[in-house]
Amino acid sequence: MALLSAENLQKASPYAFLALNFVRANWLYLLVGFYVVRAIRRRYFHPLSGFPGPFLGSITSWYSVYVFFSKNYNMHLTEVELHKKYGPVFRLKPDLLLCNDPKVLPKLFHKNADKAAFIDIEIAGFGDSVLTARSSALHVRLKKRIAGAYSMTNIRRMESDIDILVLELIKQLDTRFATTGKACDFALWAQYFAYDVVADVAFGKPLGFIEAGSDVGQLVENFHRSLPAAGVMVRAHWLADLLVKIPGFTYLMPKSGDTVGVGALMTFRDKLIKERIKEGNSGKKADLLYHFLNAKNADGTPMTFKEIGDECYLILVAGSDTTAATIRYLIRNLIKPGNEAMLEKLHAELSQANLTRPVPSYDELVKLPYLGAALYEAMRLNGLGMFIPRAISEPGLEVCGKFVPPGAGHAIAMTPWVVARSKEVYGEDAEVFNPERWLGSEEEKRNLLRYDFGWGYGNRTCLGKSIAMLEMTKVVACLLLGFDMRLMKEDEGVEYPNQLKNLSVWVEKGMWVELKRKEGIESMMFGQTEKVKA
Repeated sequence: MALLSAENLQKASPYAFLALNFVRANWLYLLVGFYVVRAIRRRYFHPLSGFPGPFLGSITSWYSVYVFFSKNYNMHLTEVELHKKYGPVFRLKPDLLLCNDPKVLPKLFHKNADKAAFIDIEIAGFGDSVLTARSSALHVRLKKRIAGAYSMTNIRRMESDIDILVLELIKQLDTRFATTGKACDFALWAQYFAYDVVADVAFGKPLGFIEAGSDVGQLVENFHRSLPAAGVMVRAHWLADLLVKIPGFTYLMPKSGDTVGVGALMTFRDKLIKERIKEGNSGKKADLLYHFLNAKNADGTPMTFKEIGDECYLILVAGSDTTAATIRYLIRNLIKPGNEAMLEKLHAELSQANLTRPVPSYDELVKLPYLGAALYEAMRLNGLGMFIPRAISEPGLEVCGKFVPPGAGHAIAMTPWVVARSKEVYGEDAEVFNPERWLGSEEEKRNLLRYDFGWGYGNRTCLGKSIAMLEMTKVVACLLLGFDMRLMKEDEGVEYPNQLKNLSVWVEKGMWVELKRKEGIESMMFGQTEKVKA
């Protein structure tokens, strides 16, 4: 059917013709008017209008994108400044409040809480996994079929495999740095270790990062490169919704078969899954993939290839950077000038424990109170630096004396890194690394754990906690048993300066450390397994 000409349109519908001409002549004014009216509505007539916050944050989501990039990708510092200016709860986006009061955690992250609308998760490479499930009902269903794979009982079956990687790390650090005197960028090596452990636990074999001493296949670099774009989509989710509707855009989204970006990780993941399916799952060690292939839905059907891939991708990217960051943070705080007393206390505890060598067992190490306290303190202070939102369910929620009405279109979020610095819960020294705070009475420790947000909260607590606790406990103990470590200064001729960015996960390089073998323990760390004293 031919389109109506202007002349025919004028004859057929003079009012439509006039309207069309008006739009053509005034489209810019109409567009500006639309945005002005929307800004007024958001600022003064929105359910969240009663909350304080930056003016731009109340009218546009682009302000939160600005915060993401602020201070050279250190948005958590900007968030702290905004809380100081606007109070414990403020409006970051037209549809989002940020809160830093730990007492709100139980009310906001209850068992029936749904995740707020975030982004089209496929853009960031995620599918429908336990982590990304929006509804609490879906989360429970997805979690039920794979929870056994993450149990400490199952992870302990792979403890000897983690021991091998711990020893490989010690060997490489000794060969490359301790015996040569070269400076070690420990930030990168913590990353290599964490990724190798996660791959071994998930797929039954490491990626080979530790042995190669490099980012094999640039898998980590590819993932980190995708984070700024994902950060924009998370904060301007309308943009993600718009992009996926553009014809052909789906071909640009990350997918298995790609050789760069997030897609490269998906390609690697699918390769390992297909290899396992081809070899058969029978007789394999009980790694996570083994359990996923044997998992059943409530109706008895197995997980699909895509579902298995989604869960494997989750553990690859969510279970490595966070663990590496905590290992780095703990080691840095133990060896930095001014904390010598802490390091001496931990050395004494390890020395007097009569531990099995070359790698002490997890059962032995969890009995060491100061080691445990140091780990808890590192996990507290180095939690995620990105906000975690929840939708407001019926009948609404009172936050810091103000009522937030229910509704799927707006949410409240809390940031673990910020919440962990609450002086009300952790005292006046809340921002100071102080393991002693965890060595009080059992009641005092329970009070601290009641508002612990480092692993998530409620029934959405991180499934990979058992993996992370086991590998972090063992590797930190062995590093301190094997080496004297000194944090180097940038004026000592290091290759490049320290860089730490908060890209929703902590990305760091340039944590330069001098390593020296400890005298008299070579046979313990690099020799036979036996009970000896350091």
